[in-house]
Amino acid sequence: MLTLLGSNVERRERGSIALALRPGSDDWYLVEHAATWATWLNVRLDLFTVVECPGQSSGGVDFSVTEMWWHSRLRAETRGWLTRILHSIPPHIRGRCDVLIGTPGAAILEHAKTHALLLLGRGRSRGIRRVVQGSVVERVIRATGVPTMVVGGRRPQTNLTIHLPIKVIDPRLEAAKWVASNLPGATVTAVHAISGAVHMQRNTATSTAAEVLDSVVSPALPGAARTVLVDPAERSIAEIIGREAQRTGVDLVAIPRSNRRVPAQWLFGSVTRSLIRDSLCSVLVVPSSP
Repeated sequence: MLTLLGSNVERRERGSIALALRPGSDDWYLVEHAATWATWLNVRLDLFTVVECPGQSSGGVDFSVTEMWWHSRLRAETRGWLTRILHSIPPHIRGRCDVLIGTPGAAILEHAKTHALLLLGRGRSRGIRRVVQGSVVERVIRATGVPTMVVGGRRPQTNLTIHLPIKVIDPRLEAAKWVASNLPGATVTAVHAISGAVHMQRNTATSTAAEVLDSVVSPALPGAARTVLVDPAERSIAEIIGREAQRTGVDLVAIPRSNRRVPAQWLFGSVTRSLIRDSLCSVLVVPSSP
């Protein structure tokens, strides 16, 4: 059975969060992280996996006798594997397990609707497919209306630390409100990154950003610290945020999901997309309001 780190989070009404696992994988790293987050949030942890069934018709419902037998056996074997993992989770946070049949992206999106938080490992798509489509993780995050955590880095410690990136122009507070509501015991720092500012503009940009952080963040997270990161080396915003998270050893970076369209992300990149791919800690993405 997994051993969990302690938490000083207040007790709240229980709900459930869902961890997606790849069929047949030994993702104990993900299970341990998810169990620790479930303890922090005081919720049940459900496990699920998606099995793609070959031989489906275009309608997705017609199977031959052989295909039905294969489908039944595969589902039973997968449920047995998932149940063994579920039993390693401490009883007070142990939820249920589900084996879904279908395409991973669509099945994950549908299943996530019944949970307060979706947890995923980092995607494994490579090459031209990732350039054109992005990983399953990225496609799910773009489409879901459920807060999603991409798990990475060390397991959360007794004193949970969170970085909350804030844009000065059009600041979005969905992530700040989620953190305030669900992780009240955490130590939160609101950060704004400035990249490539020339010396004459840097002081003005820093002062403006500090004022915005004070006025915007304080009502949502009164106890949060504020910091402005200035990087004259013209690194990307995502890299500045990621390097600072690594330097300070934070447990989580929490960001609102960008509403930019996919073609714009292909051409210009996305802070959210870069962080979920490359950050060395867990990244929480909270959908923005329309």
